Amino acid sequence: MLLWIVPLAILYLYFAGQVSKEISNKDQVAIEKLQLGNSCAELTGFEAEVVCVRAVQAAIKSLVPDPACPPRGSIIEPSEFLERQKGCCYDRARFTEKALMHYGFQTRHVALYDTQRYGLLGLLFPAVRSHATSEVNTARGWMGVDSNFPFLLLTRDGRPLTYRTYATYKNQIADTLLPADFYQKNLQVIYGPYSVMVSFMGPTFRLPNLKSMKSYLTFRISDC
Repeated sequence: MLLWIVPLAILYLYFAGQVSKEISNKDQVAIEKLQLGNSCAELTGFEAEVVCVRAVQAAIKSLVPDPACPPRGSIIEPSEFLERQKGCCYDRARFTEKALMHYGFQTRHVALYDTQRYGLLGLLFPAVRSHATSEVNTARGWMGVDSNFPFLLLTRDGRPLTYRTYATYKNQIADTLLPADFYQKNLQVIYGPYSVMVSFMGPTFRLPNLKSMKSYLTFRISDC
């Protein structure tokens, strides 16, 4: 069975990574509702960048506090997220990334999977615990930005960390990583792919919902 799962996994990763990063007019309207002018107007250094990133996290949470996931096949874009008034980690990560890009940051999408029990094969199992989140490139390097909780991967002495490096410096991180038990796991970090259980709409691209693959390759965001 694994012989046919492998090419499907490659196909999955291809489609899951082909999500547009273009900021549409609707995105700009949604971003303006965050009212981040004062926090993100002058990014003159690392400290100012951190203030802006934290403001993005707080504003998204304030506008849409309901953490419930949308139905499968829902459009996961900022304007639809605001209209639904609910959303889980992939909604919030998408909005976070677009808001930060609007203010001149480079971002990348991150998928985290608990592979402690099954190793890399765990990526093929729908029940594997997972999380969608983001990283932002700051004046001091890439920094993890959680999508659900107000924490950054930032040490107490001001060093940004990525999701691939944070485990080495857990005791030095200023914020509390939540959920705590998840971040104690051996997490597999994959950059780029979005869940195929939802749809991303752009001017020229729609991520297909690969229903025939969902039994094995959902990359389901099950804990956010």
